[in-house]
Amino acid sequence: MSFKNFRFQIILRIFLFSLSILLLIILLMKSKLYASIFLVSLIIIYQIISLIRYIEMTNRRLSQFLQSIRYADFSQSFSIKGLGSSFQELNQTFSDVMQDFRKIRKEKEEQYQYLQTVVQHVGVGLIAFYEDGEIELMNSAARRLLNKPKLRRIQQMKSISTALPQTIMKLKAEFDTIVQLAGFCSAHAGLLSTGHRPF
Repeated sequence: MSFKNFRFQIILRIFLFSLSILLLIILLMKSKLYASIFLVSLIIIYQIISLIRYIEMTNRRLSQFLQSIRYADFSQSFSIKGLGSSFQELNQTFSDVMQDFRKIRKEKEEQYQYLQTVVQHVGVGLIAFYEDGEIELMNSAARRLLNKPKLRRIQQMKSISTALPQTIMKLKAEFDTIVQLAGFCSAHAGLLSTGHRPF
């Protein structure tokens, strides 16, 4: 039998559990029906496990909700309907929070795309990279300046200048530096702005 109201389910389960305990006590005190005692004991164990699982159901849903936030997975929907009025507010909060995160994520993606468009059209060469030398962002001006259509790591700039990777890697985190590249190729002389980003 399935009951929709969470509170009623808990009360009913506790009531049945209490009756089972009482029956077990009566059997132990006034009877030698060991098979019945064993059967009632099994029923009590089942009731305990069932009650724990039922209560943990909400905890699992809450855990899934928090995991979705942790891993930025806002595609899932959460519903705790059918458990009574005490869970309606929680269910609504889940839905509202997920909707807000989806909205924020969409806005950030739009801002990122706008920033990418602006960066690609800036006349100064721009490179953003991590501490290990992995390049995160490199605009069109930097590619033209370095005459390198594809660069994944700062160390690959050794073919341009052996000192250039070391100079760039020595930059302080969160600081912007202007590196002048003149002479290695007159057709590509210009300014390169780099940003050293930590993990």
